Amino acid sequence: MQNNYYAKSLNAQKLWQVYDTEIPRISRYLERETAFVRERLKKTDTVLELAAGYGRIMKELAPFVRSITGIEISDDNVHFGEQYLKNIPNTSLLTMDVH
Repeated sequence: MQNNYYAKSLNAQKLWQVYDTEIPRISRYLERETAFVRERLKKTDTVLELAAGYGRIMKELAPFVRSITGIEISDDNVHFGEQYLKNIPNTSLLTMDVH
């Protein structure tokens, strides 16, 4: 699944740089994005995230749910994400196409 736009242009390292920002406006947006979802979750929920990237949102939501699984098309993003999420036992990141 590596021969696609997402694997080439939106790889985990590039996404990490985008999301690791100190620009207040972007930081607030990212926090509000996860807060919107987090406020609607229950500790007993099982969550599926599509196009999960390296698991940034999964990491934010994991403490608030029973389990969270992410689906991502890029093997590189999944491998990066496995390390990023390695100490969070209720997460699982899988390489597959959402179609």
